[in-house]
Amino acid sequence: MANQTLVSSTLQYSVQTGLNDKNEPVLKKKTLPNVKPAATPDQLYQTASALAGLSRYPLADVSRGDLQSVNA
Repeated sequence: MANQTLVSSTLQYSVQTGLNDKNEPVLKKKTLPNVKPAATPDQLYQTASALAGLSRYPLADVSRGDLQSVNA
């Protein structure tokens, strides 16, 4: 049976920088590496919210990226 091992995690968030000609939101994505695997969703959201608060743009989206290795 195969096993998986968490290799690394990243925090990804987007801020809305404006609107395009079609009145659709323009997003700018930021990615932060080396997130602790034990970080909770609330902690990740609070971190992204605090970082987005340093800019003049509103927070649009927060996600977590986990890279896992699958071994036999």
